[in-house]
Amino acid sequence: MNRLWLHELDAVAVPRQWLRGAFEFLQAWHKVTTGTPGDSRLATHLVDADVIISADKNFVRFGERCRDEGPFSIGKTLRAQANRAGVDEVLQWVSKP
Repeated sequence: MNRLWLHELDAVAVPRQWLRGAFEFLQAWHKVTTGTPGDSRLATHLVDADVIISADKNFVRFGERCRDEGPFSIGKTLRAQANRAGVDEVLQWVSKP
């Protein structure tokens, strides 16, 4: 299986699979929560977005690491505060021209 991913496939041709694998690898070194499986699924949408906003610090951390080290470009991840403060923060971000 490693031969397929390391030598036969071009990650640029399969960006969603690369992102899912990268997120799952990074998640293995951090605390697992009920949201962990969903994060690796959501990560596949980073190829479609310019910006993704989340209050999940690990999702943002992993997204930025993939953006820095990945072989293709993906959307930027921004961390918002949780609860009402986060809603206000996001509304400020999207209201700026």
